[in-house]
Amino acid sequence: MAQGHQDETKCKNGSIHNDVMDEIEKEASHWNMVYSLTSSIPMIIVTLVLGAYSDRVGPKVILMISASGCVMEYFLDVCIMYYQLSPDYLFIGAFITGSTGSSAIFQVGCMTILGTSTSSESRSTRLVLVYIISGTSTFISQLSTGYIIEEAGYAMAMTISMIYITTSLLMVNFMVSDSTPSTDDSHSSFTIMQSVKIYVKETDPPRRMKMLVAMAVLCMVVMVEGGSRTVQTTYKISQPLCFTSVLVGYHSALQHIYTSITGLLAMFLVHPKLGDMGLTAIAALSMGAFYIMLAFSTTTELAFIGELHILLL
Repeated sequence: MAQGHQDETKCKNGSIHNDVMDEIEKEASHWNMVYSLTSSIPMIIVTLVLGAYSDRVGPKVILMISASGCVMEYFLDVCIMYYQLSPDYLFIGAFITGSTGSSAIFQVGCMTILGTSTSSESRSTRLVLVYIISGTSTFISQLSTGYIIEEAGYAMAMTISMIYITTSLLMVNFMVSDSTPSTDDSHSSFTIMQSVKIYVKETDPPRRMKMLVAMAVLCMVVMVEGGSRTVQTTYKISQPLCFTSVLVGYHSALQHIYTSITGLLAMFLVHPKLGDMGLTAIAALSMGAFYIMLAFSTTTELAFIGELHILLL
């Protein structure tokens, strides 16, 4: 902790913020952008295909594919850090996790299980419960990761993450039951190629256009989200904020918990009155306000106060 405070003081005093640091930050941003694209592009394709194919193979297979890819990536990352291998190998891990769907496919599997194992009356309650548990877990993870990095370094933080992901994979394998594929005639001959043709050879032109627009929006959101996380982290650790890993963890955790709370409130209070389009518009305005307020934050206090934009909108 003392070392982290010293680094923050040096950063704010300008003793370690020079032309060399500027070049390092630019290079890191470039690498992170390429890394995000290496993961995001295959993830989008795999999610669109396996998402449509999940009814055929069952949610357990989808969950296993996603978790296995994450385990392989984290294992590779741990090896890179412990043995000080070339950072180029990180792109291999990014491509692996993207090619197995990453968290997007995992969410598809979870939602499939929830949709097929609950009644229509209890489904919304279960969804809210899953949302709360997920938000709380992410909040705790982001807080603890900052401290682990501060005290034990990135390699140990990555090792702990790999252990958690491996545990999730084992839980899916031994606790999630195998679901029987649909016996409906419309699904019995459904293949992966047919799931692709849904987007390019749909017989109803208006429906196909909506699906293509949705796919384009999904691509933009995934790429923008991946890039924005990189920009946010780089900005937080640079002047004038000079966040330590602990402060980065706190800020990210608060951002997520605020989003979770207001998301739940919006679902119950705003969505019944404004519908999907109204809720989407408010969410877009909220995120835009967040990025503007963070960009003009020059102190730690302002950066954290900026999180309140979500509550105001």
